Amino acid sequence: DHAPEGAARTKALLAYMIDHNEHHNEELAALLESVDGQAKKKLSEAIGSFEVANVQLREVLSLLEE
Repeated sequence: DHAPEGAARTKALLAYMIDHNEHHNEELAALLESVDGQAKKKLSEAIGSFEVANVQLREVLSLLEE
């Protein structure tokens, strides 16, 4: 049975994705200064979406660690 190995791989991948998304969010936030108006609003919304996704991914990771 490879379930424990698969679960460990899934948890490692989720942890990596969360970290990866955080770095993308930092890069996107740095771009906020270079745009105005509707573009700035949409970029800000996209950053918020990354943050929401990361909260959800952390919840999944937490559930897998129970």
